[in-house]
Amino acid sequence: MNLIWPDKELAEQSFHQVVETAPPELHLWEGEGNFGTLIQGDNMAACAALLNDYTEQIDLIYIDPPFAAGLDFRARVHIDNQKVLLPAYRDRWNGGLHGYLSMLYPRLKLFHRLLSKHGSIVVHCDWRVSHLIRLLLDEVFGSENFQNDICWAYGQTARGAKAIAKQFARNHDNLLWYTKGGKATFNGDSFYRYYTTAEAKKKGFRQDDQGRWFKTSPRGDYTDASIAKLEKKGRIYRTRTNKIRIKYFLETHRGSVAERLPIGDVWTDIPDAMHFSVAEQTGYATQKPQALLQRIITACSSQNDLIADFFCGSGTTLIAAEQLNRKWIGCDLGALAIQTTKMRLYQARAAFGLYGLRNKNSDLKALVKATFGMTEQGVQVFLHLPQKWLESQISPPKCIRFWSVGTLRNQSFIPLWQSSSHRQTVALKSEPVAIDPADICIQIVDIWGREQQDMLCDFAV
Repeated sequence: MNLIWPDKELAEQSFHQVVETAPPELHLWEGEGNFGTLIQGDNMAACAALLNDYTEQIDLIYIDPPFAAGLDFRARVHIDNQKVLLPAYRDRWNGGLHGYLSMLYPRLKLFHRLLSKHGSIVVHCDWRVSHLIRLLLDEVFGSENFQNDICWAYGQTARGAKAIAKQFARNHDNLLWYTKGGKATFNGDSFYRYYTTAEAKKKGFRQDDQGRWFKTSPRGDYTDASIAKLEKKGRIYRTRTNKIRIKYFLETHRGSVAERLPIGDVWTDIPDAMHFSVAEQTGYATQKPQALLQRIITACSSQNDLIADFFCGSGTTLIAAEQLNRKWIGCDLGALAIQTTKMRLYQARAAFGLYGLRNKNSDLKALVKATFGMTEQGVQVFLHLPQKWLESQISPPKCIRFWSVGTLRNQSFIPLWQSSSHRQTVALKSEPVAIDPADICIQIVDIWGREQQDMLCDFAV
C-alpha cells in the first residue's frame, strides 16, 4: 500500500533528476576529512554528491527531520546574562503537509541507495507525521523490513501548555527503525537503573555475607543438578520457609545499587532537553540528548561502521558517533547548525573535514582587524573590533561565538588553535601558535553563524 498525495509524481521526478544527472562537487572548506565529514548545504544535493563513493556504504542513517509543525525554530544564545533568540530553521512548507511529503520522499529514496545491504535507518518523528512517514518507509524500504516503532517517552507528567490541553499530554516521540533487507547489525542493548540503599531494600534487593547486592527470582524449571551447580557458585537463596530462589548479583556505582534491565521498545529512562547538563546545552532548537543517540548507535552499528545524519542540526549524532569510535557523515543547510556542530566537534577534538557544495565565500564583511606579536612559543594573534561594535548595546566580544587561528592547505582551512566559548566571553587574543606569520589564516564565527575567513595580512589594521 502506497501513500498518494498531489505532486508525488513531481517528487519522484526530482529524485530521478538527481540520480541521472552529473552529481555536484563537494569542495573541501576546512580540515582534512580524516574520520568525519561535515557538509553544509541542501542534503539532497549532498547525497547526490556522495553517490559515487558511498552507494551502499553507510551502515546506519539516523535523521531527525522537521516535524511539519508549521513553526519557526530558534536557538538560544546567552549574551550579557540575557537569552537572545536567533533563527535556527523554518518548519513551514509550501503546500502544507503535501509539500512536506514531497520534500522527504525523494530524500528517503536517496538514503536507501546510500545505505549498506546490512544497514539500518532510524527516522525520528512525532504524532504529527509518524503515521505518514511509516507509509513512506514501507514503500521505500519495504514493509517487511520494519523492525520497531520505538516510543521515546521523555515526560511522565504534563507541564506548561500540555497541562491545560483537553487531551492526554503528548510526551513521546517515535523512532521508526527499518533495515535495508540483509542481516542488520543489532546489539541488544540494556540500561542501568540506579537505587539508593533504602530504595534497593524497598525493592526487595538483599546483601550477602560479603556485602554483595542481589535480587532473586523463582526456581522455575531448574533441575536439582542445576540447583546444586548454582549453589556451589553462591547463587542460591533460601527463604524462611526454605523455598529455593535464584540469585542475580547487582553492580554498585558510587554508592548506588545498579540494576541492569533489558530495553524494550518504550524508552522512559532518557530525559528530554529540559534536563540537559550545562555542558551538553547548545541552545540550538530541538537538540536531542546525547544518551539517546548513543543508544541508537550502539544498538544498530559496530565500531568503525559509517554513521550518517543528513539533518544533523546541533551535531549530537556526530558527537555520539565520534565517542563510540564510528566514522560519520553529517549534513545541514543552516549556517547556525553547521557552526554549532563545528564548535562541538572542536571541543571533542574530532578529526573531520568541512565541505560545501560551492566555493567558500566569507559571509561577513571584513569588519574585524588583527595584529600579531612574537613570543618564545610562537605567534600570538590579537583581534581588534570595529568602533560601531564597541558602541553597540551588546558587549562586542560576545558577538563572536568562536574564532580560530590556522593555515591554508590546498585552499582548505586547517585550524591550529580554537577559542572556547560556553556562556562566556571569548578571549580576543590567541595562545601562541608555532607558525610563520605569513602563513596564518584567521576564521571568525559570530553568534548568527556567519563567518569571516582571511589571511592574517588581509586582517591587518
